[in-house]
Amino acid sequence: AAAAAADYLAGKRPEGRAIALQNGENVGYTVPQSIRPDAVEKFCEVFFRVTRVMRKAEIQVLCGDEIVQRQKREHMAPGEMEKITLTPAMLEKAKGFAITISCEEA
Repeated sequence: AAAAAADYLAGKRPEGRAIALQNGENVGYTVPQSIRPDAVEKFCEVFFRVTRVMRKAEIQVLCGDEIVQRQKREHMAPGEMEKITLTPAMLEKAKGFAITISCEEA
């Protein structure tokens, strides 16, 4: 974050297209709201909140109709920030698509 802030203050702007992050089922918002794949070196962390209490839930990361990542959680609540990690390979699959984060109970 510090390196990105320093680049911004120096007048360097990120180039390339940005992939939008969309809220899927039971997701209130995500941070960040978009990702520039060219600026991701190792991984990108995405934080989000669910809209209701969920037990034995699964987080799904979708690029179009394809599920590129699944993570299980025992408990999620709106008051707790959740986090997932996206790799450059996952971002590569999103060419032409937005990435959707959704949560479902099992």
